[in-house]
Amino acid sequence: MSTTHLTPAVQAVFDRLATGYFIRHYPGLAEAFGSPLTSIVFCRLMYHDDLRVKRNAEFFDRTDNQLAAECGLGIDQFARARDLITADGIELFEKTRRGVPAINHYRANYERIHAWLTVHGFGQVELPQGPPGGASTRPGSSLPKTGKLDTGKPANLFAENQPPLKEFMKEFIDDDDAERARSIDSVLNRAGIENPTRLQIVTVWCRQNDGVDVINRVTSVTYDEFLLLERTRGGRKIKSYAGLVVARLRGEYEQRTGKSATDIPPADLAAVRAVLASVEVRA
Repeated sequence: MSTTHLTPAVQAVFDRLATGYFIRHYPGLAEAFGSPLTSIVFCRLMYHDDLRVKRNAEFFDRTDNQLAAECGLGIDQFARARDLITADGIELFEKTRRGVPAINHYRANYERIHAWLTVHGFGQVELPQGPPGGASTRPGSSLPKTGKLDTGKPANLFAENQPPLKEFMKEFIDDDDAERARSIDSVLNRAGIENPTRLQIVTVWCRQNDGVDVINRVTSVTYDEFLLLERTRGGRKIKSYAGLVVARLRGEYEQRTGKSATDIPPADLAAVRAVLASVEVRA
């Protein structure tokens, strides 16, 4: 950038920035992913896949270190975000190991990206016409620019003329689990339990047939006991009501299933997050 009205100091800043590069990023995707870092990684993968399609290549290859550096992230931050994007059941990008030495190769799964955008209430993206053999292709146009992307409240995907859940999400959460998730989330929200903890609890308990009953029982009993504790201890709180509820629900789940209530597959969390996000407009 060079204009006559800039002072030398300002011109120097722009000159130095011009030696680097920037990443086109869609901020509205951050809420859908539950993380701005995952949104950044997704946008960078989309950039490389655009180049892949222009080269008419089957995959593009980048090492974890290369992509992490391009996104300005640590290697662990990048890997967690990438694993959510490529997780089984989500699979917005296909990831495979190839070559000697083996490195990751990627390509976008545009049909699943289209379904994922629809689940999260974004504007329709033209579906690609798949070539023979099922290889991914670029849609008629790339993702809309920020100004054209509907980043407002998700549309009501549960209207009467819509299926209760997109087939895309049913791989990880069925209609009964989704209904329990909404009920449990409402109870925990009233109990003052905030995300991401609330999302974790909803995700594990919505898959239990008696999940809603357990949540109602634990929150009710804990509230009564918490009030008693406040009275007997002169109002000094040794632990918040929300904290007690969380501890009890996690403990009961782990005792029942033998599984951790916090070590949850990213795809499961993403599926429940999508259900809860799409129902917000009904509340």
